[in-house]
Amino acid sequence: MAAAYLPWDSGWRELITYIPWVQPEGERMEDSPMLPAYPVFKNAENQGLEGRQKMTAVAGAMVTVLGHQPDDPLAPLYSVWLSMYDPNLARQLLLEGTDLASRFDFGEAVWMLQAAVMLEPESYEAHYNLALTYEQLGRHLQRQKKLSPAHQCFALARQYRENAAQLEQVRRVKERETAPAREEDQLDTRQGGINP
Repeated sequence: MAAAYLPWDSGWRELITYIPWVQPEGERMEDSPMLPAYPVFKNAENQGLEGRQKMTAVAGAMVTVLGHQPDDPLAPLYSVWLSMYDPNLARQLLLEGTDLASRFDFGEAVWMLQAAVMLEPESYEAHYNLALTYEQLGRHLQRQKKLSPAHQCFALARQYRENAAQLEQVRRVKERETAPAREEDQLDTRQGGINP
């Protein structure tokens, strides 16, 4: 499945710096991947944040990188780390990105939804909402006569829509495969838990 973002504005890069990885004291993420370096917002580093506040700034910077540069070589490690740091993060990004798209803030919505896809690549909703957002962004750019970026958005919308359709198809197959087992369990329960 394609991981793409159109970085027309790379200003986000100026907000982030990379520092050597040091396992934070008190963090209970023993299985988290060791990173050669991790991103952090420059203003958090300049403020000398420590502990939980610093980890929140690191998580935010990782999300920013995932959303804007999904092909970053460390993106898979960031995804693992973020999933351990906050298991609900993908859902939060999906909801926030969808809300931003509904308010026509397509640039912000796209990168948040892209990060949600990176954190939860099997999410039909994330792929579908990203497809819709790219489509809306494409129409917006088309009206502004920015045809090349608009065509790129439409191509990405098609790809993410195809991804969503494939994910939905897989979900339905799995659902059908587990349906007979659920029916059998219900039958067992009605018969007092005894298999004939």
